[in-house]
Amino acid sequence: MSRACPPAREVERSAAMPAPGAGLAEHLRTCERCREIYDAAKFESAFASALRDSPRRIENGPPEIAGYEIVREVSRGGQGIVYEAIQQRTRRRVAIKVLRQDYPVSPASRARFEREIEIAAALKHPGIVAVYDSIAMPQGRFALVLEYVVGHELDYSIAPAGDAERRARLEQIAELCDAVHYAHQKGVIHRDLKPSNVIVDETGRPRVLDFGVARWSSNLDEQRGRITMTGEFAGTLAYAAPEQVSGSGGPPDLRSDVYALGVMLYQATFGALPYSVEGVLDSAIWNIANAPPSRPAGGLRANEDLWTIIHKALSKAPERRYQSAGALAADLRRYLEGETIEARRDSRWYVVRKSLWRHRVGVGVLAGVAVGLVAFGMVQTLSNQRLGAALRTSAIERARALGAAGSRPQADGVIWRELLSLADSPLELAEALFGGSSDERRALWAFSEIQGAYPCLKSITLESEATAASCSADECIVATSNGFIHRWAMPGLTHCESMIVADADSRIQAVSSAGCIGLAFGNARMTVFDIATGQVLQRGEWRSAIAGARMDASGSAAVVWSDFDVSVFELPSLRRMFSDFSERRAIGISHEGDSTLYVGRDDVAHVHSVKLNKEVAAFGFGPNHDSIAEYPFGIMGTNLGISKSQNLGAIGFSRNLVVCNLDTGDHMQRFRITSGDAAVPMFAPTGRWITVSSAGDPNVEILRTSDWSRLAMLCGHEGGARVTAIADDESYVITCDYNRSLRLWPRPGSGACADLEDSIVQPHDISFDRASREIWASDSRGFVRCWGGLGRREPWMLRADAACATTLARAATKSLGAAGGFDGVLSVFRTSDLFLLRSIHLEGDGGIAHARFNPEESLLAVGMRGGRIALLRTDSWEQVAATRLAVARLVQLRWSPNGEFLAVAAANGRCHVLDGRSLRPVIDFECHKPRCRAAEFSPDGRLLATTGDDGMVRLWNSKTWKLEREIGFGTTVGYALAFHEKGKVLAIGDRIGRLTIVDVENGRLLAGFDEGEAITALQFAGDRLAVASFERPIRIWDFEMMAKSLAGNWEYWKERLADQPE
Repeated sequence: MSRACPPAREVERSAAMPAPGAGLAEHLRTCERCREIYDAAKFESAFASALRDSPRRIENGPPEIAGYEIVREVSRGGQGIVYEAIQQRTRRRVAIKVLRQDYPVSPASRARFEREIEIAAALKHPGIVAVYDSIAMPQGRFALVLEYVVGHELDYSIAPAGDAERRARLEQIAELCDAVHYAHQKGVIHRDLKPSNVIVDETGRPRVLDFGVARWSSNLDEQRGRITMTGEFAGTLAYAAPEQVSGSGGPPDLRSDVYALGVMLYQATFGALPYSVEGVLDSAIWNIANAPPSRPAGGLRANEDLWTIIHKALSKAPERRYQSAGALAADLRRYLEGETIEARRDSRWYVVRKSLWRHRVGVGVLAGVAVGLVAFGMVQTLSNQRLGAALRTSAIERARALGAAGSRPQADGVIWRELLSLADSPLELAEALFGGSSDERRALWAFSEIQGAYPCLKSITLESEATAASCSADECIVATSNGFIHRWAMPGLTHCESMIVADADSRIQAVSSAGCIGLAFGNARMTVFDIATGQVLQRGEWRSAIAGARMDASGSAAVVWSDFDVSVFELPSLRRMFSDFSERRAIGISHEGDSTLYVGRDDVAHVHSVKLNKEVAAFGFGPNHDSIAEYPFGIMGTNLGISKSQNLGAIGFSRNLVVCNLDTGDHMQRFRITSGDAAVPMFAPTGRWITVSSAGDPNVEILRTSDWSRLAMLCGHEGGARVTAIADDESYVITCDYNRSLRLWPRPGSGACADLEDSIVQPHDISFDRASREIWASDSRGFVRCWGGLGRREPWMLRADAACATTLARAATKSLGAAGGFDGVLSVFRTSDLFLLRSIHLEGDGGIAHARFNPEESLLAVGMRGGRIALLRTDSWEQVAATRLAVARLVQLRWSPNGEFLAVAAANGRCHVLDGRSLRPVIDFECHKPRCRAAEFSPDGRLLATTGDDGMVRLWNSKTWKLEREIGFGTTVGYALAFHEKGKVLAIGDRIGRLTIVDVENGRLLAGFDEGEAITALQFAGDRLAVASFERPIRIWDFEMMAKSLAGNWEYWKERLADQPE
């Protein structure tokens, strides 16, 4: 290299020109380094030009798709063409995306299109374009039927004309963040966010589309390394995060999407990209990975708050960005409302400056200086506390983001560090979920969100890796690779003893708690021993290299195999009952020990009866009875399960599971089940459910065998679950992961969240009794139903309406209930036996909308859909007052705790407050546009909460009726509200099936849980929450389970994090 080398970027830019300048040409002849830079850039430029100029096959007109009329071509991209079409059956206007004819239908492109179908169909949000259907076409092409959205692409190529337009664009970015945050909560990373993948509809709402390069976030660890510049570049370069283009920050995660949102936010503010991405690829990558964003010189400027938000969203290091799209949206809205933004909470002067600015009219210069000096001293004293709070906030949001993205082990580590910093023992936090300080509530609800429906009851660190496990209702037994047998008493997983039973050359392969037997291999022999005493019961010869062994539940038989040998032995005698010396690919033994199922290299499954000592069935086990080799990576010896009780066999392939009928060989189910390696299935003793695990997948799935729906997800296994065991009475599940962690889980259906049996009844209203645990509901079929209480197994039913029972009210101390519906008849009944006491015909249009007893249970308020409200005495059922509101439709009634007020939520967007004795109007105010959907008084009566169509909850002071706080929970419609009895936590149910928990004291979003269907009603009973949805069973959340999980895992995490740096 000569001493006068020009900058590398100047050399690269010259490569795009026909020839270098005279001076540069002379330099290139003498400088080897610059010549290499020039030649490489010249090749890239020529290659890109060749790609642009390559010939393409011409589309032969629009495709013919059965059931649809193609209207016109809307747009085309590198992979697909989008057409406007009409669905013939429904006459619905749709968009159809098809793969281009000139786009090669490779397995990768097909998988990409199938992935878009799978991912997009799982997302139901007003900010995401809906997917209706997918269609297979000739030549291996696919068509995707989408919601047709009239609008235009999001485009920030031209700077806004003024502050008003820029404000509107920032509001759009916040709405876009809401949609992306929803996708992240579903475990989906978009990876290709850019304006051309966002459509702004006619109402101004941005809508996200094109999930063709998205990924389920639990699979992202497979995609480490730098991206490549190909025709399927995952993320347009200008919007790609530094870790996507450089490969130095690990695989892209949800914070890569946050970065893309930050680029669009920069464009919305300044009308330009934050970096130059033109010219040679390496230069563009260098700019993205290294150059800090700068404020454009001239033109519109951003004030300090907005620039701070932009700068944080565009941070090079993912850990310094907003940890979720929801956090970015929240800060944008704080900025738009003139509130203090989270991104600057650690600044000593910032809060003071913000306060002074808000009161600038009434504060003189001298007073401002004095206040500033005093405030400086105060802030100086409290700065460390504020910094600690800011760091805690960031850590909690990061934990929630990691949990939502499917990175459960990492999320557990982050949130447990915060929990351990808040208290010295779990007892100090036992009541903090619904009480405690705001910091404690925030951390505990983040913990609850991460734990989800099935929290781990207890964790223990093993001294060595687990090789086998067995579990009963009374004890858990685990064998480890160092030759030890460990015993714990159930249900608390209390350690009883550990003893060594195998020497250094042996390995324990199977144990049975019920039979008190273990089986070890080593030194060309197998040994049967008593796991209670360690005494050797029998020894036998086994000269093959052991591949695996499985034992039946009772410990009376074991199947042992190597690559070319499979045998079934009677235990403890080791009498060989069956042998086969052909090559085997997988083998399993039934829970009862009377049958084995094994698959050979010929891809044929053989069912062998141990009792009859002969083969009783054989059939093909591959897809459509084809070769098993069609599944990637084949199968391994341990990934086969058999359930004689349900007559089912299950075999795991790489990320796939196939289930068949053992009698006929017919395939009952085939589906993708894991993100790790080969799926390992294990049936429960009754065969009613099955666990599926694999190396590399942190989750163990539990599926019902009746309909193959997910029953539970056991999360947080580092490296995957190595060993799984199910209690013989199915009361517990034990798992051991590759990080030597033993975990105890509750029986499926008895976790923190359980579905009420036989409760898919489309409930409109519910009541949850704290003392009896009874659940009451009025449903769309006109019935009142009651579950639980007095040991009843079947729900009680009472016909309350000929068509639809829209409301239910209960007076617990008087054992009275009232229900009504469309026919306008109020049914009054005894709750002790559902005996109908009387039917009351009420005046009013449209039937009964809602009814509630006052706190004293002396009055019943009944609201008709047309706006008429009546008060009835509960001792005589005489009407004592009535009024009519001028509303299009009455939605809901709620009493204040002292009975002074009756709040009425109405479909005209207003809340009407009436006197609780006379029904005279007290006040009415607009609370939501266009509709108010629900209202709820706080337990102390100080606040009235309302929600509606605008995705907001508003808290009103019940003395002044002034707005105290508003809380945004998304862009969807709020349907239901419920305060916990302590008054510090409010639950919100919405139209897209999201259960959101918020902190009443500060308005923070504490946690979110996905219920899957629109939530119609909520009610707390102590620390339990009943959630009603139209298309799924009523669900009961038991948040006491979170306290049990906290106590059971406290010492495990305290020990584990003690030696790890923060």
